[in-house]
Amino acid sequence: MRAGLEAMGLRFVVDSGHRLPQLNSVWAPDGVDEAVVRARLLNEFHIEI
Repeated sequence: MRAGLEAMGLRFVVDSGHRLPQLNSVWAPDGVDEAVVRARLLNEFHIEI
């Protein structure tokens, strides 16, 4: 998953040495409304962030 997120150009919030295997936190790219992303995740996939 991490390689795929990096391939999409997403930046991780936490440095690699401090990340948990089960948690991947990334910054929303410039120009992307993170509220829209969170709403879509919740409505379409039942994932709440």
